[in-house]
Formats: sequence, C-alpha cells, structure tokens
Amino acid sequence: MGGAEMQEFAYQAMDAAGKMVAGAVWGRDRASAAASLRQQGLFPVWLVPVAGPGRGPGSSRLRAAGPVSASASVRAGGQGIGAGAGTGAGSGIGIAPDAALRKRRGPRLPLRDLARATGQLAGLLAAGVPLDRSLAVLVSAGQGSLHREALPQIQRWVESGSGLAEALERSEFRFPGTYTGAVRAGESAGALPAVLLRLAEFLSREDQLRRELRSSLIYPMITLSFAAAAVTVILTVVVPRFSGILADSGQQLPFPTQILVGLGWGFSHFGWVIMLALAAFLAILRWSGAGNVLACWWDRQRLTLPGIGLFVRLTLQSQFFRTLGLLLNSGVPLSTALDTAIRAVDSPSAQEAFAQAAVRVREGASLAGALRQTGLCDGAGLEMVRVGEETGALAAALQNVASQADQDVQMALKTVMAWLEPAIILLLAGVVAFVALSMLLPVLSLNMAGMPQP
Repeated sequence: MGGAEMQEFAYQAMDAAGKMVAGAVWGRDRASAAASLRQQGLFPVWLVPVAGPGRGPGSSRLRAAGPVSASASVRAGGQGIGAGAGTGAGSGIGIAPDAALRKRRGPRLPLRDLARATGQLAGLLAAGVPLDRSLAVLVSAGQGSLHREALPQIQRWVESGSGLAEALERSEFRFPGTYTGAVRAGESAGALPAVLLRLAEFLSREDQLRRELRSSLIYPMITLSFAAAAVTVILTVVVPRFSGILADSGQQLPFPTQILVGLGWGFSHFGWVIMLALAAFLAILRWSGAGNVLACWWDRQRLTLPGIGLFVRLTLQSQFFRTLGLLLNSGVPLSTALDTAIRAVDSPSAQEAFAQAAVRVREGASLAGALRQTGLCDGAGLEMVRVGEETGALAAALQNVASQADQDVQMALKTVMAWLEPAIILLLAGVVAFVALSMLLPVLSLNMAGMPQP
C-alpha cells in the first residue's frame, strides 16, 4: 500500500466483550478503515480522519498510546461527552460530527414505529449483535417508512464508519433532537443499549399520551361535524323551500323565522363566496406571516386560560422534565441537556421561558429556583426537583415529576371530556330547538289566522 494513498482515522470501538476502546487505524477511506477494525474483532462506534494522506503510522499519537477505555477517551477531550452534543463542535477526538452535517427538515417518522424499533435495537445490541447487523435485522423485519427508507440510509452510513448519532443527523428523516442527543451520549459513554432502552420507554409514553388525547377528541369532532353538515343542509335546502311557501302566504314572519330565512338565503346565494373568502384569508395569513403572529399570540394566551391553561402547562411540564431527565440519565451535561429539552417543548412561549431559566442556571442559580420564575411549573414538582438537586438524584426526580404530570394531564383530560360531551349535546339541542321553533311559529300563526273568530 502506497503511503500517499493512506489516511489516518481516530476511532472509538467496542470489542467482543463489550468494552469500549479508542485508537487510530489506517485506510484509504472510512469504509476500508471500518473493515480493518472489524477484521480485528472491533466494531466502530465513530470513525473520523485526524491526519492528511501520506503520513506514516508513526505520526499518530493515538496509535502509540494504544487502545484506551471509553471513559479515558472521553476525558481526553477536556469537556467530556456533552461539550459538543448540542452544537456539533465537541472538544474530544471527533465525538461530534462534522459541522457541515446539518439536520434537514424532512418527513416525520411515526412515533410508535420509532419506539418499537428503538426497543428492538436495544435488545439486539444488549445481546451482543453488532450495530450494523442489528440495523440489517430491523430493515428486513419491519414495514413502513422507517424500515423501508430511514433505517437503510442509517445502515449504509454506519457500515461506512459513521457513528449512529452522526447517521441520525445525516438522515433525510426528522429524528427528535432528544433522540440524537441521547444516542450520542450513549455512544460516548459505552452504554448505548441502556440509553436506547430508556429512549424506547420515553417514546412509548409520549405516543400513548398523544393517542389518548386524539381518542378523547374523536367523539366531539364527529358529533360537531355531523351537526355542521345537518345545519348546512337545513339552511341551503330546507329553509329556502320553506321560505317560498311562507312568502306565498303573505303573512308577517316571526322574528326567529326571519333570522332563519335570512341565514338560509345568505348560505344558498353566497355560500361559495364565503368559502372562497375564507380560503383567501387563510392563504394571506400563511404567506404574509400574519398567521405566525396570531399563532404566537394564541400560544401565549392559552397558557393563562382557565381550565385549558392548566392542561397545557402540565403537558409542557411533562415534555420538558421527561426529556431533561432522560438526557441526564444518559450522561449528557445539564447545560447541553437543557438546550435539547427546551427544543422538545411544543410551545414557543414556553421555550422562551425555559431558555431564560437555562441562562439563570448557567449563571449559578439552582434549577428549581430558575424554573420557579417561569410560572409554568407547579410548586410540588419544583420541590421534588429541589430535593433531587440536593441529594444528587436530579435525573430520577425529573422523571418522577414528569410521570406525575402525565397522570395529572390524564385526569384533566377526563375532566374536560366529562364537561365537553354534555356541553356539545346542549349546544346541538339548542340549535335543533331554534330551527324547529322558527319553522313552527309561522305555521301556528297561519292556523290561528284561519280559525273562525267567536
């Protein structure tokens, strides 16, 4: 092999016993370097170039030092595994991927499929199956966009020497930032199977909560849809014919009937205009940016609405605490974990409030004290966070607070649904009563007018 054709790669790999080692290897490219490591019985976790082509093996300090443990290789980077977890610029031997690899906004992956595949991958890795072979098993065994498109891409990049976290970031599909950050921490700490198992549990709980919310809204949405369709038919078909009959009688119509006839006339003659105007209004909102302004305004208002505000705050609290606890449990430093957990929250206003809390934490404030100033977290949960900080069990405390918030969300959801269903029934009963009264009043008036006077 000519020296000019070879390139040096720093690596971190797992041996047959599951021990993490680090060092350097030579190859023409990443694929050949990864193949060389596999021939030595090592499975590469990450593999990055550290020297230009043409340099001899003796130039590598890592080569001279020989394999080291995972913890030593992480400490050698100075700031450890979290230094570049969020930014892609770690100070270690290439733990973070190249800065040019930016997350592309592509299609979302079904959360349920991702949770199932993550749990299966964790089981295969825990059984000692190499990562590339584990991915191949998942690709051949599953269905859907995750197994047909996303996993084959990731498998190819892993086989070429990329780490799993780097492959996730390069994917055209959108993986949650929480997912990628936890995977990177698990790779660096040599605990990828355990981290993936926690990720699978996290995603399963998230998916279950979303499904419960959607299923609770199915009945009200179906009922309202049928009611809207029925009212539309009455106003556009029944009322115009009925109004023609009343017009022939020449009788003065009661006020409720006048309202109903006016609505029917407007819908039958200008319904298409109303629909076009509504579509144009929505298009203008979308393309002008005014829709974002309204969305931000509503996002702020919903946090303070009676009843709904509590439900929203509990949901956001669960998202933030569960994500933060998962990352801390995976070995991600608090500062980096805060940044990732903030991005996992589905509210711009809440993200801004949590970001201000993160700034106070970096300035030396306690996490519980900083979060108390956001106004988004309940007192009991913050007390558990404070105790967790004092006892050194912050990750466990955050997970407990998130679980309690999930239970509160489910109870609040049941309470809202218990009030919403009868409210919808009363609303529909009122609409039906108004329509029936408006149509019966002129008939009764005609009958009264036709009766002989005493």
